[in-house]
Amino acid sequence: MTREVLTRAQYLEVLNESLRHHPEWRPGMAFVFLPLGSSAKRAKEIGFIGPPEARRIFDQIQSVAIELCEVRKSANW
Repeated sequence: MTREVLTRAQYLEVLNESLRHHPEWRPGMAFVFLPLGSSAKRAKEIGFIGPPEARRIFDQIQSVAIELCEVRKSANW
């Protein structure tokens, strides 16, 4: 199966859209570029904000996204 190639910003949007549809999503939970507030171009990685116990939800969503999407290669990551 061919994976869809996305920009960093598109990938972040896919992650957050999937998160918002998760049955355990709560306001304040989101995937974000790190360092916090970074633009897609300057980000070092993707992290999340939300309660620590929600880590498994973020991990599940990211695991599925990695199988379906590929982030366009750039100098940073």
